Amino acid sequence: HRDLHLSLRRQRQMCIRDSAIFNVPIADDQHTLNAVNTAQEIRDVVAQTEFCGRQLSCRVGITTGNVVAGNVGAKDRLNYTVHGDIVNLAARLEQLNKEYGTSILVAASTVERVTGVKFDEIGNIQVRGKEEGVSVYTLTS
Repeated sequence: HRDLHLSLRRQRQMCIRDSAIFNVPIADDQHTLNAVNTAQEIRDVVAQTEFCGRQLSCRVGITTGNVVAGNVGAKDRLNYTVHGDIVNLAARLEQLNKEYGTSILVAASTVERVTGVKFDEIGNIQVRGKEEGVSVYTLTS
């Protein structure tokens, strides 16, 4: 019974977590494009699907940079995770979607590395935890 409870709790935590990691631990030359394409796919699937009779929405923040990555936790609760300023920035961008009425916000660090995708500039915005503004974009509709 305890194992089932832990398993269900872990599954719920996995659903609550809202991050995807590209280019770690396996190198991916197209990681920025894959991140943007995945965000679009998630947005589209959520928009076209009812979950338990409810229409949900989602918000995504994307940025590119260096992270500290690895396994963290006890032996029976080991998780692969990433830490760093860039991870925090992605989380802040996800939250800022609500303020800007967007579903996907992308930092310039990613936009500069992606080809074949059109972006609309939101502007240079102040992000909590950052001293300098961050240039932010959204996907062109």
